[in-house]
Amino acid sequence: MSLSKEILHSPALDDVLKTLKANLDAGNGLLPGQFTEEDITLLYELGFNLYQANDFVQAGEIFQRLVIAKPFEARYWQAFASSLQLQKKFKESLVAWSMWCLIDEDNPLPHFHAAESLFSLGERDEALKALLAAENRDKTGILCDKIEGLRLAWRDHAHN
Repeated sequence: MSLSKEILHSPALDDVLKTLKANLDAGNGLLPGQFTEEDITLLYELGFNLYQANDFVQAGEIFQRLVIAKPFEARYWQAFASSLQLQKKFKESLVAWSMWCLIDEDNPLPHFHAAESLFSLGERDEALKALLAAENRDKTGILCDKIEGLRLAWRDHAHN
């Protein structure tokens, strides 16, 4: 999903961002009741575009607000976790990957990405457990090559 220049400079997004800034300045955070579904969608699109522009810090801040506003929306946890992981905040990303696992327990992706973070933290045994959980949920085999790639990387890393 890409955000057009029209949306980036739209009055609707400006209003959402002004409300968000006012809430944050007042120490209120993002209060879900003050935002419509359209506002939430615009914030997600803004966060997504910041992420695509490699601004993982600002994207993560938006996604963090979205998981507070909509805690049962898996895509917000995915986006938040990805932003944290790409900032090399591996320990923090594990919380978000775990939340995505709880919400969408049959999905192999959060387990796979949790394995990446665990490997980056040097927690090999836990990483292998997460990788096995991903493999067991990968019914279509879409992650097969990536799973094998991580296993090879761990094996090579262990021998160096």
